[in-house]
Amino acid sequence: MYMASKGARHEAEIPPWTWLRNRLWRLNFLLGRLLFANMDPLSHHVRSILFKLRVRAKASWKPRGDVLFAAEELKQDGYVLLKGAFSPGLVGHIREKVTEALAKTEGRLTRQHAAPDGNHYSWYLKDLATVVPEVQELLTDELIAAVEHHYRSYVRVSKVKCYRNYSVPEKVYAQRELHSNRWHFDHHRGAGLLKIFYLVNDVTDADGPFCLQPRPRTLFLMRNKFGDRDDYRLPMSVMEDPEHVFKLTGPAGTAVVCDTTICLHRASKVAPGRHRDIVQFQLRPSSTPLPSNWFEDPQVTYLSDALLGIREHPTHPTVERRR
Repeated sequence: MYMASKGARHEAEIPPWTWLRNRLWRLNFLLGRLLFANMDPLSHHVRSILFKLRVRAKASWKPRGDVLFAAEELKQDGYVLLKGAFSPGLVGHIREKVTEALAKTEGRLTRQHAAPDGNHYSWYLKDLATVVPEVQELLTDELIAAVEHHYRSYVRVSKVKCYRNYSVPEKVYAQRELHSNRWHFDHHRGAGLLKIFYLVNDVTDADGPFCLQPRPRTLFLMRNKFGDRDDYRLPMSVMEDPEHVFKLTGPAGTAVVCDTTICLHRASKVAPGRHRDIVQFQLRPSSTPLPSNWFEDPQVTYLSDALLGIREHPTHPTVERRR
């Protein structure tokens, strides 16, 4: 008579090579977590390191000493806060144009599938390069030089986006995460990912600010058995300790450069009747200098990841968010 358990019988039915592949993949993730204290597998880290070494070998890049402090801060803390880095005129133009564009139904593309209540609570600005060309001026020579110091090579812009998060009712939040409001890491889909988050309008705690755990704090949390975005395995008093959590609040024009692959981060809840507008740059290392016409590259501003499984083309925006 066959006496094996269902689990043993099921395992016996798995081909040996599949069983071995699954175990190796788990080991890959475990080693990545142990050695680099984030959620990427070791193979992604190795690929990223090799890519950056190849880029540095090809680049004829020369450092600028006047931005070295920012590069060191980025390396140590995983982020650099930028305050007063942009002219009031530029900040005002961007705020006016983004606000006007996001108010128009035909100029937006939903960032996600409809929420459980059928509403959409986050929107991309569809044609950023045409509607708000001033966005390219946010990537100043000094900012590029600081990021190049971090990479020790040139930099390229892989994507620039502008989006708005609206308030979500508590009962909807309870059913599904909508604004990436759980602590998490971004993954090494491409080597050397850095992000810049720029505040279009003034942002307070009520506007759902971007939050980040600095790299030293992230290391502490990972070494103390942080689980994942669905189960932290740590008390909320530890995860949300205000002494250690950085919040991107402040007047319009405030920005942060951060490495979201090594720093735990999240969005936060937007209070009823409010919203938060963000311009986001995604940067990568490059062996060649950033071209002056980088903003004209359709791959940079076109929402080709259209988006996150939604598969809606930007020329066919979804219906107006139901209020």
